[in-house]
Amino acid sequence: MADPVTRGSAVEQLWDEQGTLVNGRAEYVGWAEVSTALQRTFDAWVAGGHRFRAGRPPVCHHDMVCVAWEMIGPDGDTVVSTGTNVIAFSAGGRIRSDWQFVNP
Repeated sequence: MADPVTRGSAVEQLWDEQGTLVNGRAEYVGWAEVSTALQRTFDAWVAGGHRFRAGRPPVCHHDMVCVAWEMIGPDGDTVVSTGTNVIAFSAGGRIRSDWQFVNP
């Protein structure tokens, strides 16, 4: 989401207040830091025309889901990166943690 107010509202609805997003560069804790991480992803990739899609159906059990993804280049066809996010949910159903693994 390009709009920081809309993104911040979505983060507060979807994430635990102290939810954690972890990628290969950093660990982001809490709504403000998660929102910052999402903005960086948007600025680096989505704003330039990249899109994300599911790489295969998600796998869920207990309070977790494993989501494989593909990042598609601005041409709309070329897969430029793939990876997996492992997301854990709190008892209230919000995101407690999101660990991103980018395939080599």
